[in-house]
Amino acid sequence: MPHFLIEKIMKKEKIEITVIPFKGVAEIDTAVLGGHVLVGAISFSYSLLEARQMRLLLLMREGRSAEFPEVPILKDLGYVWEV
Repeated sequence: MPHFLIEKIMKKEKIEITVIPFKGVAEIDTAVLGGHVLVGAISFSYSLLEARQMRLLLLMREGRSAEFPEVPILKDLGYVWEV
């Protein structure tokens, strides 16, 4: 689902993003922390957020998160969540 949402955002904003498939969260975290990619999508590590090594920019979900109320969701940025 996140890949389709990214495609929708790219089309609407007329931008191009290179989507790199990873096998799991650990590979994504390593790539982001190592500076190999600017952004990781799909999941995140709570320990990296708590250590302030990573920052949550957007939640790809329908409703706001009680755990992260300050983090915008797609609707806040003008996108409709479609499943």
